[in-house]
Amino acid sequence: NQDILSEFCKNTKCEVLCIQETHRDLTAARPKVSGMKLIAEIPHNKHGSAVFVRTQTIVSSVETTNVHGIEIITTEIGKCTITSVYKPPNEPIIFSPPTNFQSEANQLVLGDFNSHSLLWGYADSDANGDAVEAWAKTSSLTLIHDPKLPPSCHSKVWKRGYNPDIRFSSNNLEDRCTKVVYGPIPKT
Repeated sequence: NQDILSEFCKNTKCEVLCIQETHRDLTAARPKVSGMKLIAEIPHNKHGSAVFVRTQTIVSSVETTNVHGIEIITTEIGKCTITSVYKPPNEPIIFSPPTNFQSEANQLVLGDFNSHSLLWGYADSDANGDAVEAWAKTSSLTLIHDPKLPPSCHSKVWKRGYNPDIRFSSNNLEDRCTKVVYGPIPKT
């Protein structure tokens, strides 16, 4: 998968790569993506998160929180913060942001929230989806979603696609952001 991610980052001219569910405990080798440098990681054998940036990218700050199993990594680059979120399926959404979360007016938040909402394509909303919507509104964030796109995740168990992977931007960036769903990474 590291080769696939390296090629993906090269082809898309990726500046920042946020990965959730790395499934790497402390005994396994740290993930590597050619042309990118690992700047933050929350290792976990069942979950885990990592953030990479292009090798020449200047990072002002990187901070992490891991409260109630919700892994949050916020990276400050230039005049923008980029936040990666992973919320395990059975945990309530309790957002404990790193101290640099709102250090810039331009914010992007993305991740696997494992929550359901009509807004991002589920047939119904659950308590976590309602909580994510309320948190986004309070944080002045706008959902970046296009219902015409394919689902971002396909469950082999349920034999259907879902959208647990959602994106938000600060309100001032809303008109400049789009969501793109690429093909699945094999064996993931």
